[in-house]
Amino acid sequence: MVRHAARGARAQGLTTPLAARLRRPRARVGSRAPRPTRHTASDGSHVLLGGSLPPGARGRLVVFLPFAASPVCTGEARALRDRADELAAAGLDVVAVTCDAVPALAAWARAEGLGFPLLSDFWPHGAAARAHGALDRATGAPRRTSVLVGADGRVAWRDEAPPGRARSLDAALAAARRLPASS
Repeated sequence: MVRHAARGARAQGLTTPLAARLRRPRARVGSRAPRPTRHTASDGSHVLLGGSLPPGARGRLVVFLPFAASPVCTGEARALRDRADELAAAGLDVVAVTCDAVPALAAWARAEGLGFPLLSDFWPHGAAARAHGALDRATGAPRRTSVLVGADGRVAWRDEAPPGRARSLDAALAAARRLPASS
């Protein structure tokens, strides 16, 4: 009954609390980034995704990975690891987010020598991915999405690759170069 009422309200252009919750949130370019959420990293530390940037950073690159240790995700994680100096020189604070559990992320980070924060979005399941418009509800995993948030807290750039295809860091670096210099 409530579901039908919400659908009917949307069809009439009305907004109800339920209809508002059913809309898919999305971090669009130019919009404010989703509110900060606390996550456990692969090293067991707690990280506030969306919190303040480290000194000197121009922006935060949030990289959603569908499945830890899968071939394409491992390739993308290795690219982040191998180009860490270049990403840092561009003023980027890099974090990767997946819905896998912390022990799986810890093993993966150790095996691959990943030096950037690898955050678990396991519980509440996919909350960060959902807030960034990156959760694929059919698979329960994030879509292969990257979001660049500037120091002003706004989404400066966003990229999404189809399943099975890796994203290029070159596009993220080009977007980072367009961010204002940090103060």
